[in-house]
Amino acid sequence: MRNITQPVGALAYIQLFVLSRVIGRGMAKSGRIYVVTLDLIDKPGQLLGGSKIVAEQGGNVISVHHERNSESADVTGCALRIVMETRNEEHIASIRQKLLDAGYVIMK
Repeated sequence: MRNITQPVGALAYIQLFVLSRVIGRGMAKSGRIYVVTLDLIDKPGQLLGGSKIVAEQGGNVISVHHERNSESADVTGCALRIVMETRNEEHIASIRQKLLDAGYVIMK
C-alpha cells in the first residue's frame, strides 16, 4: 500500500508558502508593511532610538536585524533593518520624516 499523503502535504506547504508571499506583497503595496534600513553609528542607544521613533509614531515592529558588517561607508557604522506594520502610505511618510528629523540616515 502506497503512502500518498506526503506529496499532498508537500503541495499544501508550497501553496501556503506562495499564499504567504502574495499576502506579504499585497500588504507592502498597500502601505501595511514597511521595511526600512538605517545607517547607524555603532554605539549604545542607536537601536533603541530608532525603534522608539517607530513606536511613538504608531508603527508595530515585526522584526529587527542589526548588522555590524554592513555596506556602510563608515568603519564604525552598522545597519539596522526594521520591518513594521503601518496603516498606509501617509503613515510610512510620517515615520520616515521623523527618523530623518532625528538625524537617522535611511539607506533604503
